[in-house]
Amino acid sequence: MSEANKELVRRHFQEIWNQRQLDVCEQIMADSYVEHAQAPFGTTEPGAVVGPQAMRATVQWLLAQFPDMTMTHVRASVALVQDRGRQAG
Repeated sequence: MSEANKELVRRHFQEIWNQRQLDVCEQIMADSYVEHAQAPFGTTEPGAVVGPQAMRATVQWLLAQFPDMTMTHVRASVALVQDRGRQAG
């Protein structure tokens, strides 16, 4: 994985989730992507979403349920933008 991709993953966890800087969603999320899981608050099937808006909504919903939640980045794979993390809170 390139250093630039590793930095995106780091920012996703550290800035969006842990520092609650939701404006970072517009900086690092793709304009659209395919969501493979239905969000717990969702009413539509998984599929294409507006990236920054979808991420912002997911973060806001989860933090409303678990206000002290934090995420720890564990590793990123070599070949893909794939990640494993831990949640606490």
